[in-house]
Order: sequence, then C-alpha cells, then structure tokens
Amino acid sequence: GEAAPREPAPSQPPVFATVPASAVYCSGEIVEAGCAGTWQYPLGTNLRGEDVLSLIVHGANVALKVATIVAALMIPAGVGGGTAAGYRGGRTDELLMRYVDVQQVLPAFFIVLLLLVVYDGGLLLLVLVFGLLNWGSLARMVRSDVLTKRDAGYVRAARSAGMRPFRIVRRHVVPNTSSTVVSAVSLQLPLVVLLEATMAYLFSNPGRPAARASIWQVDLSWGYTIAMGFADGAFPTVSWWVVLFPALALLATTVSLSLLGDALRDALDPRMET
Repeated sequence: GEAAPREPAPSQPPVFATVPASAVYCSGEIVEAGCAGTWQYPLGTNLRGEDVLSLIVHGANVALKVATIVAALMIPAGVGGGTAAGYRGGRTDELLMRYVDVQQVLPAFFIVLLLLVVYDGGLLLLVLVFGLLNWGSLARMVRSDVLTKRDAGYVRAARSAGMRPFRIVRRHVVPNTSSTVVSAVSLQLPLVVLLEATMAYLFSNPGRPAARASIWQVDLSWGYTIAMGFADGAFPTVSWWVVLFPALALLATTVSLSLLGDALRDALDPRMET
C-alpha cells in the first residue's frame, strides 16, 4: 500500500540545532526543554510545516530553468545581431547598433517590473522580456570581435577560394567568437537569477492580491520562500533557518555561475596558453 503522509511539523529546527520546545511542534528529541532537529527534516521546516530542504531544491530548479531559457533567447539574438553588424558593416551595422542603443536606454529590469505590475505573467513574462530585450551588450561584444576577425588571413583565404559569405561566417567567424559569447552571457546569468528571486520576493508580499502571489507560490522560487519566512516572523528570531538557508543557496548559485563562466571563458579562449 501507499506510505502514510508525514504529519506536518511547523518550525522544526535543522538537524544540528536546538530551539525552545515551547516555540515549535517538536517531532524530534526533547533535550533540556529544547527541541532538537531530526534527520527527517535536515534543514528544518517553516511555520506551515514545509521541508526547507525541499523548498531549496524546488528553488534551484526554478533558478536554473530561468537562467537556461534566458541564455537560449539571448545567445541567438546577440550573436546574430552582432555578427551581422560586424561582418556586413555599412547600413546594416548602423541600423542594428542604433536599435541596440534604444534597447539599452530602456533597461530590461524596469520593463519587467512595469509589466509585472500591470500583468500577471510571472516567470514566463520575466524570461521572455529579459531574454529578448537584454542581448544588446552581447551583440556589441560580438560585433567588436567580428570586426577584428573579418579581415583575418583565414577569412581572406576563404573568400579567395570562393566560399559564400554565410558559410564563411558560420564556419570561420562565429566559432571564433565563442569565448566572447561565454564571457558576456556569464556576466548576465547571475543577474538573471538574482532578478528572478527579487521579483518573486516583491510579488509574493502577503499584502498583495492572492492571485498575483500565487504565480510565484506555484513555482516555489527562493525569493518566494524568503518572503514567506519574513512574513511569518521567522527571521531573525526563532525560525532563522527558514530565511537563511534559501538565501545561502541563492548566494552560492550566483557565485557558482560567475565562477563557471570564468572557467569556460578561459577554456574556450584560444589565446590562453595551456
């Protein structure tokens, strides 16, 4: 038969901590009038009895999903725009760079914030706007790289051999911008993760309409978990772990993405000596 569901244990402390037994529903061991943590909830529970470790895992899924989708939208747009501007030059370069100027005058962060105030788009709206309206800096970096490569010896040799421009770009120009792309995207992804958590925190405020808060509640973002921890009065008094552990997970993820970007950039940069 199916296993019986676990009874909720509100404000259960982490396995390594002890809190006053009078403050929690203790499902672990009582030690000198204190409730000790249990391995059933390694990182404790919140006021509603939800396992903090499970909330962190769900939040990691949301953060990495958002980062992946935003990168999948930014890279084609930025690489395509920057390559076209740098390789073709002339009017194409002028039009694309003027569009990038306009795009960067209106930061994607404020557009996302404005649209989330007006519409209940949640994560989908965030990734679409940030992915499609934040590739300007990537395009500029790719354009600069392409300008230095379009007259390189191997590109001139390909032209002399009668290779079509599209094939030259695909085989010789774009692959040699990989380190630039990784460098630019690695700077953006930690910001995307922080942006998602910030928006989840702001729009999970219990004072807001329930329909709007539920957008982030379903996704179980780290920002939502932290917001609910503060709303429950859990931090920094008794249930400090409800806010601390998701915040540490958010910090560790952003630092890890930055370090991963640095490592990939060094590995892909052909100028780096082994």
